Amino acid sequence: MRGKGKIGLVGIGNSLHNATLNILSIIEKSLQLQSVLVGNMYNMYDLIDFITTHKISLKPIVTHKFPLEEHKEAFKIADSQNYGKIAFIF
Repeated sequence: MRGKGKIGLVGIGNSLHNATLNILSIIEKSLQLQSVLVGNMYNMYDLIDFITTHKISLKPIVTHKFPLEEHKEAFKIADSQNYGKIAFIF
């Protein structure tokens, strides 16, 4: 991260449970750290705008896709905590 950069953390994934931060590096580089656990609808609009504006691919983080009819299987995987992000396809 370049100096005076911004770091955004959204949600909690399995990899964040044991994540470490180099606080000294954050301070030395004057980085801004912003996190959100639960967003509202307005946050989602901002997030979608950011993703599309910066052409960010979500393919690497969406590990499972399900039609609504397979919701039981999707929630079974979510309960296992062995996933990235689960998407329902409409």
